[in-house]
Amino acid sequence: MCQLRHTAPAKWLRWLAYRTVVGNTEWPLKFKACRTPPKEEDTPNLYFHLPFCRTLCPHCPYLKRKYQAEQASKYSQAILSELGGWLAVTPDHPLESLYFGGGTPALLLEGIAEILSRLRPRINRNTAVGMELHPSDVTPDLVTTLRQLGVNRVSLGVEFLQPEVLNRLGRKVGPEEVLHSVKLLVQGGFDCVDTNLIYGAEGQNSAEVLLDAVTLIELGVDQISAYPLFSFQHTETGVCAGWRRFHERDRLARDLRELCISRGFTPTSVWSFNRIGRPAYTTVTLETFRGFGAGAASRGLRSFRFHTFDIDEYMKPDGTRMATALVADERFFKSHWLYWKLYQLRVPTERYTEIFDSSLDSDFRLLRIALKALGWMEERSGEWRLNPRGADWIHRFQQLYSLSWIDLFWGKCQKEAWPEEITLL
Repeated sequence: MCQLRHTAPAKWLRWLAYRTVVGNTEWPLKFKACRTPPKEEDTPNLYFHLPFCRTLCPHCPYLKRKYQAEQASKYSQAILSELGGWLAVTPDHPLESLYFGGGTPALLLEGIAEILSRLRPRINRNTAVGMELHPSDVTPDLVTTLRQLGVNRVSLGVEFLQPEVLNRLGRKVGPEEVLHSVKLLVQGGFDCVDTNLIYGAEGQNSAEVLLDAVTLIELGVDQISAYPLFSFQHTETGVCAGWRRFHERDRLARDLRELCISRGFTPTSVWSFNRIGRPAYTTVTLETFRGFGAGAASRGLRSFRFHTFDIDEYMKPDGTRMATALVADERFFKSHWLYWKLYQLRVPTERYTEIFDSSLDSDFRLLRIALKALGWMEERSGEWRLNPRGADWIHRFQQLYSLSWIDLFWGKCQKEAWPEEITLL
């Protein structure tokens, strides 16, 4: 599947989709080296990447390193230094969200406590404070500590509840331990307990995936995030089901959606489903955010930047961390904003006008006509709303389009600390 993304037909399809939606703007897209530190942008959303894990799962594409206490402490200090610089030049506005991802953030609790202490003046009762968790770290003491720190949203990496699949992918945790972790978190008083489910692994049974989702829902989780296992150039091959099973994975995505809806959940993105009335756990769909840590992204309304993926370079005391920035025009950033709103299944037209001082219906008239003609979208209450059929196609386009660019970009950044240029085809 990974190799198919980079074939000539796949590149041609990406070019065609780009030209159709974005228009006659610069192609291909390029990230270029940041020669000077960029001006800091004010945003109410912060993300902290903590890349240390006890064991390294072969299928995980994210930047990670095996945990060593001394290195982790040094890394925490580097993040605090970067955070201090950001706080010094940005307005003292309340934060809407801050998230700790990884990696296994629970391994760096002291650093997290210090980060939250520094941010305390900007945190209020409405701030979403989230953390990713590994099942083996969840204990009653950890739940108590997280609540004391002010964490109110958690995302548990369940991934699979099938022992043979867990073993094949090197997960050093069994189904019983995972379910015990889920119960502790559900009882912990968090605003949202999200659980990640992965499907599409070699040897995985579709019926068992649906049963896993039922089990989690009956345990009382607030959100199910179910997505296929993706293979990348920098991850281990042989764990992801081959392209011949694409149709089966596609059908399973629809079955999972129908199951969640039948159990009182509502879709909040292409592959996230929330118990009605409960808030979502979300990071990538935020309009803007500032990333801290090696490999972290920062997205503004008209900017997209990445830190160096080299953990040792990030920890150097010279303060050089931002590595690359996207070179793109206004039309691209309008399209980028629209893409993520479509990913969330709702596009607020007034918000588009507020940001870009133009009309969404006029700027993307042909796309609007096409989406309605194909029966993928309807307009209601000042929004474009994707229906399940439209969600299916966004899901498919993401696998053709965004994942191919992630594969190219992350692959090069994990090999080069300071790439001069990265071309996305």
